[in-house]
This record gives sequence, structure tokens and C-alpha cells, in this order.
Amino acid sequence: MAAPVKNMRTIFPASVDTTVTTTSTSSTDTDAGVRTTAAITGGTLASVASGANVTGFLTMAKSLMLQQVAVNFQSRVRLYSTAALRDADAARPYSVPLILGSMHGVICDLYLTTGNLTWILSPAAEGSNMDDGSANIYFSITNIDGSTRSLTVTFTYLTMEI
Repeated sequence: MAAPVKNMRTIFPASVDTTVTTTSTSSTDTDAGVRTTAAITGGTLASVASGANVTGFLTMAKSLMLQQVAVNFQSRVRLYSTAALRDADAARPYSVPLILGSMHGVICDLYLTTGNLTWILSPAAEGSNMDDGSANIYFSITNIDGSTRSLTVTFTYLTMEI
């Protein structure tokens, strides 16, 4: 089985789901340069039908270096710099690559399947909130498992800007 392909944003530069439970832990979450873990679980991820997509935002950091993504079931996980760019990219199939040099706002686009439910990004994917400078990073998560699942997605990242 081939390893998943990591699509990252280039060097060029909906509605919010308030029911998603998020957690963030580190030794000191307010320090830049600290490795931190944030998770999305519960809420609309509590029962996601096969092929269904969930969008929202996760409070992480104004700017970050994403190092690892882990899921509990097969999922497509995408992070974006703005909500508008996330929504504009919603219909793009995973098999269609990003257009190099375009302003797509994709921080990462991972297709995590059996045997590859934890993905270490090397090199790390850099990203930031370009909407309002807050610590909100926008996500789109699709259940590709084949059955209705309660999904959990965990991100490990290095805070670059607080």
C-alpha cells in the first residue's frame, strides 16, 4: 500500500462549528517555540457518516509549524489559513493536486488510511491565521472509513507566534 501524499501550501501567500470539543496541552501554551498538542473530538465529530465532511476551526496558534497529525479512523484532514479558502477548496478531490503558485491557503491535506493513521510531517508544514490574526486554524475533516465513526483528530505543532 502506498504511503499517503502530503500536500502543503506553497510559499506564496462557513460557519463555525461551536459544538466541537477541543483540547490543548503543553508545558506553557502561551510560549512561542513550545511543542503543543491539540485535539478535535466530540460534537459534530461524534457521529460522522462515511464520506461526510465536517468543517470548523481549532484554536492552536497565530502561526505554527505542524509536525504530526493522528486520527483514530481513516480520514482526510485539511488545515487552512482562512475560512473562505477552506470553503472554496471544499469540492476539490484528494486526487487533484493544488495549483502551484495559487493562493489556496492549504496548510496541509492528508489522506490517512489503515496503517497510516499517524503521519509525521517532515518537513513540518508552516501555517498561520490570515483572517483576523487570531489563533484559530480552520479545518475540514472527511470520514473515509466506510462506516459511520466517532472521529478524533490530534495535531502536534510548534507555536511560532502567540
